[in-house]
Amino acid sequence: MKRLLLVLFILFPLSTLAAPATTQSTQFLRYLDMPDGSSRLEVAEATYKNDKGVVVHLIGAVHIADADFFAGLNESFDHYDALLYEMVKPREAAEQNRLPTATERKGSSLAWVGNMQRFMRDHLHLTYQLDAIDYDRPNFVHADLDMQTFAQLQAERNESMFSLMVRSAMHNLAKGGDDSDVKSLALLGALMSPNSSQEIKRALAQQFADLDDMMDGMEGPNGSVIVGERNKVALRVLQEQIAKGKKYLGIFYGAGHLRLMEKSLDEMGFHKVGVTWRTAWYIGPPAPVPTTQKTTP
Repeated sequence: MKRLLLVLFILFPLSTLAAPATTQSTQFLRYLDMPDGSSRLEVAEATYKNDKGVVVHLIGAVHIADADFFAGLNESFDHYDALLYEMVKPREAAEQNRLPTATERKGSSLAWVGNMQRFMRDHLHLTYQLDAIDYDRPNFVHADLDMQTFAQLQAERNESMFSLMVRSAMHNLAKGGDDSDVKSLALLGALMSPNSSQEIKRALAQQFADLDDMMDGMEGPNGSVIVGERNKVALRVLQEQIAKGKKYLGIFYGAGHLRLMEKSLDEMGFHKVGVTWRTAWYIGPPAPVPTTQKTTP
């Protein structure tokens, strides 16, 4: 369940690389404990440039986050010649570059993902990406699989959320270590906390440090539809936009996609020139433990 929740948070709104990378790999999510007892889950935005002066930003998404996180993204998106975004949606909505209707969302095989995210939004007092990001912009370009192609590719590979979880678990066992029991106890303790929503966020945010390893396990040696194939679409759309003369581009994708995407950009001749960070979750200091005072007779 821990890994399933992480996948839902990171991957949805909803090939193996042979050449060695010259760009040092970026960690796109990090958890920080602050001196005042508060914590932060931060998401990276990395900038890359090629010799022709084309600039690409990889913008990490966490699909339920603080309202300020999405407000900052909305403010920045208008500056791009093209902003490529992820969303597995019905083919008609993808072709028309629009959000799916309520009826289309309800009929989607991935409707449960959105329902789960909205449930977590309400219980963790966060904001849902599809409620906060303004997708009705002329520079927004869909850069993801459509629902029908996604389902077809998964069926061809016999891939499902369950099979990916099993693959990730086997990868973890092969490494010879698993601290899931400790993390499960941390989540249990968070559930018992007087301020459970805040402490659940803290416990979950700490687990994001395992993101890169978890994604490696899910991809496996032959790649996956949920990550690898969707990345291919995003990079193909990027090349199409560059061919149209676009010079300043952003790719707004789940943070779990971006380490592999960074490797592909490196192969395309892009070099990292900077990284900035946004706070996705601010988690206040833990509530003080009440003390009982002894009274003297």
